[in-house]
Amino acid sequence: MRRLRWRMPLWMAWGMTGILASALCDPAPVSPYDQGNRYFLQQKYSLAVAQYEKALREEPKASWASDAQFFIGHCLLGMGQKTKAIGAFEATSKNYPATRRAGDAHVAVADIYASLGRWRDAMDHLAEASKRPPSQPAGDEGHYGLGVLYMEPRNPERSASKAIEHFRRVIQGWPTSDKVPLAYLGMGQSHLALGQTEEATKIAREVIRKYPGTRWEGAARALFGAALAVQGRPDDALVQQQQAIENLVPASPLNAKTQASVPTRWVVENFGRSRKSLPMPGSARLTVQADSMSSERNRLTLRGNVSIEAPPDTDLGRPFTITAGSGWIDTPGGVLACSGAVKFDSRRSVPGSKALDRITVSAASFTLLIPDKEATARGNAVLQRWLHGKSETARGEAIVLSLKAGTYRVTAPPASQQKAKN
Repeated sequence: MRRLRWRMPLWMAWGMTGILASALCDPAPVSPYDQGNRYFLQQKYSLAVAQYEKALREEPKASWASDAQFFIGHCLLGMGQKTKAIGAFEATSKNYPATRRAGDAHVAVADIYASLGRWRDAMDHLAEASKRPPSQPAGDEGHYGLGVLYMEPRNPERSASKAIEHFRRVIQGWPTSDKVPLAYLGMGQSHLALGQTEEATKIAREVIRKYPGTRWEGAARALFGAALAVQGRPDDALVQQQQAIENLVPASPLNAKTQASVPTRWVVENFGRSRKSLPMPGSARLTVQADSMSSERNRLTLRGNVSIEAPPDTDLGRPFTITAGSGWIDTPGGVLACSGAVKFDSRRSVPGSKALDRITVSAASFTLLIPDKEATARGNAVLQRWLHGKSETARGEAIVLSLKAGTYRVTAPPASQQKAKN
């Protein structure tokens, strides 16, 4: 998911820089609020909080009071104190509801909740932000963030149709916002997720027309190619892919040389059952194959006849193969999620090993947390295990597999008809 992280706009950076410059040149004593701004720019967050709090005690109704309260939240966030930061942001919205900072605070809280996987809480705050008038940027942030979260695979309320609605609100209500091209692309991806390839194609063409020669044109061609691939037009898709790759591949999250930088969104990597070797945390690698692949920041999205293989020379433990209808892989976090008649198959890697000979799991969805070496299969999951020629079966709504020292430890929930024992 695109992170909803608040970023200091240029006008604010310039304004705070001016305050700092005047404070350095003016022989008069620096006010607590200005001193807080100075510490904030220097990332001395604890000192900044003390000055902002002092300023609010002295002048709680000053014109800058909402800014001071808002920046307290970001200072606390900079110190890793998310819970306290939420309180500070919520105080901004409560104490200064008529200011633009009230909307900004809702977006900031939503960002924190999204990072914690608390999707409903994040969406509630984004909904509040979206109520801000077109004169305030928090409004477009709210609608755009809701669109992103409605497309978030881990969100149980995922809805591509609702995502389209909010992306459209950004375009209609904030036509000069820098979120507009992203909203167009989000709409296109949402239509694609619904199988509405003609609508996705129209949006891609519109972006290409509106933003020629920009990175948005390349991103739109990537979207265009994805739609053509789903329509069964691989040759036309390849043309669009090649045009997109010329500008976008150097910033791809799958390019190890640019892992540290913020990559371009919506990069199409492959079409036509091509294979991709994907680095994972540690020395692990996966070989990925799908009808179409696209990457959004550090996430690789897979569609149509997906196959994922872990070779034996990685730190993932035993080699395994996963086949599915769709899936995504988050490279920094090492999360792999598949859905659509998923089949997980693990075989013994060392002849004569006393460990498990083989494990297969059939399920509606399958999630693997690679750093923790833990996997969960859900939805009428069926597990079969062969150990020295003996077969065991477990069934349930959820089956958990843990990888320990290269060996699978399998547990099935109590509701299973039969547990698989180590």
